[in-house]
Amino acid sequence: MENQTEHETEEVEREARSLVGLITDVQIGLARLFRERTRHIGISRSQWRVLSALSARPGSTQTEVADLVGIGRAPLGKIIDRLEKEGWVTRNPDPDDRRVNRLHITRDFRPVAEPTRNISHEIMDELLDGVSQEDRDAFERTVAHLHKKLGFVS
Repeated sequence: MENQTEHETEEVEREARSLVGLITDVQIGLARLFRERTRHIGISRSQWRVLSALSARPGSTQTEVADLVGIGRAPLGKIIDRLEKEGWVTRNPDPDDRRVNRLHITRDFRPVAEPTRNISHEIMDELLDGVSQEDRDAFERTVAHLHKKLGFVS
């Protein structure tokens, strides 16, 4: 395989510094921090995202949760299997459509929810330390705008 030319190397470096590259790096860093700090609790970032979505919209279907968190239905099924095995989620048949299950968080998740939520908030507080409230608010509005433009449900 040929070595990259100087121009190609510059293009790769420029892409890494682009907004998309920066957002990707931040997402990877957030995932790493979350994994490190929640290891003792036994919850993954993907599981937390699913549980957060279900907390906001109890009784959602697997398809609805997949759309909310941006995870494919098949990988989400594995996450839900794990959450069900932990006793944190139940699948209940939809009364109007027996082919559909409604997902609900159980009481067994309560002892895990608060420390996980606290860790999540601590991470963001640490990362945004030194950023003015005005800039935080502008950043949140901008990210919310991108979120909406990409078709995610808030």
